[in-house]
Amino acid sequence: MKKETMKTKALQTLAVMGIASIAFAGAASASTFTVYATGFTTGYGSEIPATGPTGAADGNFTIVSTPAGSTLAPAYVLPSNQYPVNNYFGGSDSATSEWIAPQDTYQGPGGRLSDATGDFEYQTTFNLTGYDPTSAVLNGEWGYDNSEVEILLNGIEIQGPSGTDGYNSFAAYSAGAGDFVSGINTIDFIVNNTGGPTAFNTFATVTANATPEPSPLVALGVGLLGVGMMMVRKRRLS
Repeated sequence: MKKETMKTKALQTLAVMGIASIAFAGAASASTFTVYATGFTTGYGSEIPATGPTGAADGNFTIVSTPAGSTLAPAYVLPSNQYPVNNYFGGSDSATSEWIAPQDTYQGPGGRLSDATGDFEYQTTFNLTGYDPTSAVLNGEWGYDNSEVEILLNGIEIQGPSGTDGYNSFAAYSAGAGDFVSGINTIDFIVNNTGGPTAFNTFATVTANATPEPSPLVALGVGLLGVGMMMVRKRRLS
């Protein structure tokens, strides 16, 4: 009888230790989230300011649609000291981003060049693998020539048209809970050109809580519970 009582107490101790380990691990992991900080800018991979004579392809953005239809074309970083960038915002880029456009220069041998009228769609992606998409927050600003159409995050509009020209000052945009997905997220900026050259400029940050990795304490707790259950089963069969 005494041995049976000792076995029972031992099983109870294992169960309590297992549950306590899992509970403690859960409390600990909930307080050790790290913060993911990334973002995207136009002009990635180029010096700031870009000085030409012609622009290099942007390292982040691709043009996926033009007035002529769907495409997959590079977006070029425009030299800051050339037309049309020297007319934007008093002739300057932001401190962290540059203007990109469908052409690598607008200084032609016969004079200034233009783009087709209509909508141009610039696209980039960012990766939230290992992070909680429900905690993600995006904050950014953008400039555009001539006007904004919309910003799409994973195909959903997060910014609509304002009806204003975007080459005199930056406009803010943002996204929050419910706008993001796990893994790769895609953001599209659609700009309308009414004549002359068109261009686009943005900088943004994305922050999110990291998804916690399973704690060793969780594994210990599960193991202790497993041993306890095996001992209970063996005892019942004997």
